[in-house]
Amino acid sequence: MNEWISEASNWSNIQTVIEVERERHFKGEVVQQETLYYISSLAPDVERIGKAIRSHWEWKAPIGSLDVTFKEDDCRIRNGDGAENVAVIRRFALNLTKLHPQKNSMRGKLKQAGWSDKFRSELIFGQN
Repeated sequence: MNEWISEASNWSNIQTVIEVERERHFKGEVVQQETLYYISSLAPDVERIGKAIRSHWEWKAPIGSLDVTFKEDDCRIRNGDGAENVAVIRRFALNLTKLHPQKNSMRGKLKQAGWSDKFRSELIFGQN
């Protein structure tokens, strides 16, 4: 198990530590494998935890989405943690934008947020 698990006694309400192994397939071939770890206050109930994990990943941006929407591949930030920090901010903005009920493209919503203080406030604070 990872080193972080040794700190578990410092966290309150932990009931489960979950290890999830994922594989991504393309044309029948495994193209990506990863192991993810979760800590949870949920009781050890496989069905419920599985549902919670799947719902968590529903809000993640598809791989090409950040590049299409934010032109991520053109970003010149390369040093230190800068690229990772900006990627977190991009995902946060993308997820906030997805939550807004307006029926418009992602790019359209982000443009509107750039033009309108009111719309940007709606995205950030969830007010309609």
